[in-house]
Formats: sequence, C-alpha cells, structure tokens
Amino acid sequence: TNENNTNRSRTTKTSNRVFQQLLQAKSNKPIVIVLLAAIILVIFFARFLLPSKQQQAQPTTTLPQVPVRTELERLHHVEQNIVKDRNKYIPIGNDDDDTYDIFHCPWQPPLNYPRDYPVMDVLNNWPIDDVTEHSSRQVHQGVCVFDFGLTIGNLTARITLEHQIRAYQRAEVPFVIRNDNAVLQTVERWNHENYMFDLLQGKTFRGERSPTNHMMYWNVNRKWTKVPPNFQRPTQMHPYTYAEWHKIASQPRTKDEEHAYIRMDACEKGQMCDSSYRRTGLSGKFKDVVIDNADFWLDEMPFFNPNYPSESDLYVIQPKFHKGIQCRFGMAGLIAENHFDSDRNFVGVFGGERRYILGHPQNCPNMYLYEMHHPMERHSQIDWSTPDLEKYPNFSQTQVNEVVLQAGDILYLPTQWFHHIVSLNLNYQCNTRSGSTTNYQSIIEGCGFNYKLQL
Repeated sequence: TNENNTNRSRTTKTSNRVFQQLLQAKSNKPIVIVLLAAIILVIFFARFLLPSKQQQAQPTTTLPQVPVRTELERLHHVEQNIVKDRNKYIPIGNDDDDTYDIFHCPWQPPLNYPRDYPVMDVLNNWPIDDVTEHSSRQVHQGVCVFDFGLTIGNLTARITLEHQIRAYQRAEVPFVIRNDNAVLQTVERWNHENYMFDLLQGKTFRGERSPTNHMMYWNVNRKWTKVPPNFQRPTQMHPYTYAEWHKIASQPRTKDEEHAYIRMDACEKGQMCDSSYRRTGLSGKFKDVVIDNADFWLDEMPFFNPNYPSESDLYVIQPKFHKGIQCRFGMAGLIAENHFDSDRNFVGVFGGERRYILGHPQNCPNMYLYEMHHPMERHSQIDWSTPDLEKYPNFSQTQVNEVVLQAGDILYLPTQWFHHIVSLNLNYQCNTRSGSTTNYQSIIEGCGFNYKLQL
C-alpha cells in the first residue's frame, strides 16, 4: 500500500509540474488541450484504477460454510457437540453455602466474594500437572457464572442479566459470562470442519516453546529490565504456521517434554496495542522471518471490537484504551505461571478447556514474585506443581479459587488479580484489555510494584 501511494504521489507531482508549464504556454492551444486531457486520464488511473498491494493480497480461500441456526439451535449444538459435558466440574461446597450459589448469584457481589480456599487444599485436590480427563471432578470454584443461555427468547431477562454483570464488573471482582450468542457464533465457526486451517493457512505467527510444560513469561528490554548475571531465558521464540503448531499440539506429551503455544495479535489501525509482539523475540536463524498480523480477529470476534459498540459494550469497558485482541492457542498440560496484569481483562475460550486459579491482590506478599524490572517481573518464583514450602513458607497462607473455562465462557479478570493457567487440552483462548482501575493499586504498590495505569 505504501509503495502504491508513493507511485501515485510521484505521478501527481509530475502532472502538476507539467500542468503549470502548460498554463504558461500562449500558443499551440489544441496541443495543450490534448495534453491536459491525457494528464487527467493518467491521474484518474493512478488514483482510482491502480490496485493497491492490500487489494492484491486479499485471500481467495473460501471458508467452510457454517449451517444457519437459530440462537437456541446454536446453543444446543455447542453444548452437545463442542463442550459435550458442561456439568462435569462440580463446585465444592456450593450447595452447603447459604451466602450465595455461583449459578444463581445475588444482584450485587456478596460480602467476601468470591469464596476462596487455602492454596494447598486446591493443589492437593487437583495437582497442577494432572490434565487427565474425568467424567466428573470437584473444583474449588467461587466465581459466579452468568448464563445467557437461560435468557433466550426473553429480552427482559437478558437486559436484567446484563445489568447484574455490569454491577459485578464495577465492583472489580471476577466472574464468568457463559453462552452469549455472539460468542457462540465464533465458537461454532472455529470448531467447524477445517475452518481454522483455511482461515489461517499461508500465515506465520510468533510461537513460543519450552523444554517442559511450564511456560514462564520473560522480557529483556534494555531501557527497563535489569538482567541478573547468567540469566537464562526460560523459553524460546519460534515461528509457526497454524498447521505446524497444531501437529505439535495434537501429540500427547509428558510434563518433561517440549511444549509450545502460538500467539496471534489483532490491532486496530492507528492504535498502540500488543501488535508489538509481531516483530519481537525472533532472532538467530529466525531473525528474518516475517510474522503476519491477525487483524482479521477483529471481525471474527466483534464482541471484542469497539468498532462494533452494540456487541462489544459489555466487554470493552474503555474503548480509548483498547489494546486489540491477543490469541494464545495452547496444548494439553501447558502452564502459564502465576502472575498479575495491570489492565482489566476479558478472557474467552472458544475451543477446548483451560483451568484458571485466581487470587485476590492481597495475596501478593505470599506469592514470592520476581521483583519489578526483573525479566520475569510480576510472576511467581514458585513452581506450583511442587511448591517448596521450606523455601517459600508463606505460600501456604495464600487463598485462591479456581474455575474451568469451556468453549463459550468469558472470564472477567479485574486489574491486578492473580491468575495461574493450565491448558487441559488443545484450546483456543483470546482476550481483550481496555483500561485499568485503582481498586487494588495500594496493595500492589505495597508489594513493590508501581506501574502506571491507564485510567
């Protein structure tokens, strides 16, 4: 596009120069008229008929057609053919707690919401490395689930549920939105035949691989990071096509074998967002690899796109601080270490399952985080697979709760809440961020982290 714009600009400048010369001519008027007409035709061709590079690069692939379904038919299709078992994760103690039922929550968050539990109770009940599938499993869930599937055909019920969701969001507490029809349309497409292979074919994205199932964040920035002596990067950046990554992710692996994920970012035109990841991290033999953008996600997920306000107003809280859409596709057993982020975050799962262990920011002193400016800052030093309580004795005082996100679930993560993530199988996860709040800022600052928030 830039190349063609340059050519058009040169054509216009040349034409203007000739035009001025012709205007100064006082003879040969017929020739002048002919030349002027020719110039006008050239300008018209250059500006309006010459195809841009973007137009030339439009994909010709025809994506598989998804059957047309009503909202209720789509819900049943997703529940029966994609999720398959929505009730296999049974909340511990939910029926015995007279404070609230996570599936029928009060209008406002109750006192001490969400319920939390000693971290070692959670880890002993369900070890981090255990991703075997069970017909049922008990979980320490404390967050509410707001199910739009229960409002189909009842506009008043849907509006009421939206108001309740906004009340919990304003309170800056976590919750899950389930079965939003706009979300289910994306779930339906992405799990249909070869839709993802066709959508992503011919594109290369940034991947990351680890020698084990632990995927620790790191960042080496000369202007920000203070790199310790002999620092070893815990993972390696690696370019993948979707087909290459999918082949790796489909193979069963032990926790001590190499794991990988693939990352794809969408960024609105002219916006500063996480698209910087498109061009960083690759080095050595991959330094010349061109990473493709994934801006098509903005149309694939209109509910995460502020340009579709009627669909996104529930998920994009502050459009002016929107940071695009970030997708990370994971494989069974892959772990993202415990950490917090400085933005409010809506996280969706559109295929497969992910387990989230959540912690209130007040747990920060017991998390043993890498300090500010460390390459792995904000992330816990503790291996949650085998916590060393002699080295990190206060970790046992941490209080957490957990939730398993299935296809069609959107988790709201408030600013600075801790989350530890485990991929239970091959899965599609995407998230969007938009601004921050100061509800927990004093707690995090007291823990040694003073980040500038977007308010």
